[in-house]
Amino acid sequence: MMRSSTLVFLCLFLGSHAGAEEAVLRVQSIRPTTPGKIAVLQQRRGSDSKAYPVSENSTGYVKDHYLTDPNTLAALEFLIGGRVGINSNTEIEVVNERSVADGAPVKRVILSSGSVWVKADGKTLKQPLEIQTNGGVMGIKGTEFTAEVQSDGRTRVCCFESNSQLGGVEIRDPSGAVLGVARPGDDYQFDLRSAPVVQHYDDIQRFRSETLHRSFDLMLNNPMFQQFFGEAGEHLAFGVNTAYQATNMVADLQNGPLAPVMGLSQQVQTKGASLQTLIDWGQSLENPPPPAAANFPQALGPDGPQPAGPYPSFRWTGLSGCSGYVVMLGRDSQLQDLVYTGRAARPPLAYPAAMRPLEPGTYHWRVIPVDERNQPISGLRGAQASFSVR
Repeated sequence: MMRSSTLVFLCLFLGSHAGAEEAVLRVQSIRPTTPGKIAVLQQRRGSDSKAYPVSENSTGYVKDHYLTDPNTLAALEFLIGGRVGINSNTEIEVVNERSVADGAPVKRVILSSGSVWVKADGKTLKQPLEIQTNGGVMGIKGTEFTAEVQSDGRTRVCCFESNSQLGGVEIRDPSGAVLGVARPGDDYQFDLRSAPVVQHYDDIQRFRSETLHRSFDLMLNNPMFQQFFGEAGEHLAFGVNTAYQATNMVADLQNGPLAPVMGLSQQVQTKGASLQTLIDWGQSLENPPPPAAANFPQALGPDGPQPAGPYPSFRWTGLSGCSGYVVMLGRDSQLQDLVYTGRAARPPLAYPAAMRPLEPGTYHWRVIPVDERNQPISGLRGAQASFSVR
């Protein structure tokens, strides 16, 4: 829980996504700290009485809390460019602030406990994202840094890179007064009760490597997170993902790599696979020709006008020539606003009972045949259907 003290903020400038009903981020990766164990990232919303597990590629909203346990690491990508690694034993909340100097709305990540690793390209970030701790206000305009809430209540910021005119992490108090700037190479520790303690390292790459290996060693040694954030010394630029168009029942999924899938009950390890979101899997066919033989799943259910319950079971007719299926569930027909992603060796696949019950409304889902490496299979296609929850 957050200590009762004056707050300090970190600002990272991101693009525009106004409104609490719009998705603001996507869960990119969930990994265990101990190989072979199950990693569970939990999400809690304002009306929830408890936190619910979420799957990779699911989207997040303003007011959502994300929590990791001692066995879980996670990576989030804001839909407008910034990327955040969540360490174990960490809790963050995404909130919205509208009172800023230039009148633009600000999304804020509250770091209640633990630590995060942030990397963002200032050239593509347009709207402020503030990272708030119990120590003060920190403003970043395109940089790489770590932020940690320490056991004594102080906030520690390690800045490794900045490509903004500001030149680092701007530290402000709640009134907006600038307390200082953590520049690349600075290890900046502070609260609002005493003077900051700043230690500078001339060898920034060594400082970055040692800091990340000390605080984020499990992330840094995981191939998925290496691709997500880059090795020490590598500078990455992150832009907005390009989503496919999925307006028809049958989708051609032969183009582009398939991201590895991490389910709540099954971990699928894919060495050497690039970290891409499930929305990059392919493009729809406007007028797909009738196949000579069934080469896509059929008899999808639940579908049609009949209402389904909050924990539906997805069924379809299986195909030969594949080792499993990936199911994507979303709120929109293009599956940009994903609720759940799961994998099944064969139909059916039940929406996990541990997850948040589906709210009333219309949902769209897609089933995709994959091989043992979770790659789309040449000659086979995915199918899509919709259903309503009462």
